[in-house]
Amino acid sequence: MANKNFIVRHGLETNNNVLVANTETNSVGIGTAEPTSNLHVIGTANITTSLVVGTTDVVTELSGIGAGANAYSTSVGTSGNTYATSVGTGANTYSTSVGTSGNTYAASVGTGANSYATSVGTSGNTYATAVGTSGNAYTVSVGTSGNTYAAAVGTSGNAVSAAILTTENQTVSGGAAVTVKDLGVQSSGTLTLDVGDRPLQKANNNGVHTFAPGTVKGCCLVTYTNGPAAGAITTSGWTFVGGDSFDTTNGNDFLCHCTVDDHGSTLSILALQ
Repeated sequence: MANKNFIVRHGLETNNNVLVANTETNSVGIGTAEPTSNLHVIGTANITTSLVVGTTDVVTELSGIGAGANAYSTSVGTSGNTYATSVGTGANTYSTSVGTSGNTYAASVGTGANSYATSVGTSGNTYATAVGTSGNAYTVSVGTSGNTYAAAVGTSGNAVSAAILTTENQTVSGGAAVTVKDLGVQSSGTLTLDVGDRPLQKANNNGVHTFAPGTVKGCCLVTYTNGPAAGAITTSGWTFVGGDSFDTTNGNDFLCHCTVDDHGSTLSILALQ
């Protein structure tokens, strides 16, 4: 046996488990009397140069996580509120810049063919200037100016809708099914109509009451149906009332065309029996 300065044959234990050597398991424990690995440390390790696992220098790798083609984060929080300077710098880029200035959260997310957002929050309150810029585009512009939330949804490929409610003279090639709004049983008081609630509405006449226009501008159709206790309906507040007259016969229906605009309100009644 070669000359050695320090030899352990049957184990070693110092005070309070500072250092324990177990020759039966060929393991060394620091901070533990029962090491389960060749080196088992409980506590904090301070490594000033490098830590090699297999052939990998772990300390070097931790300074850049995935520094190659599939890099996931080369810089996290390097300045201001920057959270990730580069996430995925290779082909599968997920975020070229996240929070690099102001409140910008993603300058580029998926810059290749399957790009999901070319710019998210790059200026003002813009949330997405381009989402899916090629192939299956889903939103070309969301909030690019003012409070515009969707300038176009699905402009190429699988287009979903290109119409905006605030834009005039658009061509509409589709339609919509409307669920009739039920105004309930009217037996007293005043039913004040809101034409903006829904284009199709209905009410049940089951007592003496008043039918009046609201202040919201627009138009709608209201179907009145008489119940067993139908009462006289007074039309109050309308600028013009025309057509047939309401009656109190049980089961009778009346279709009312109601309009409210800058010049007043109109009520046209059509008896359906």
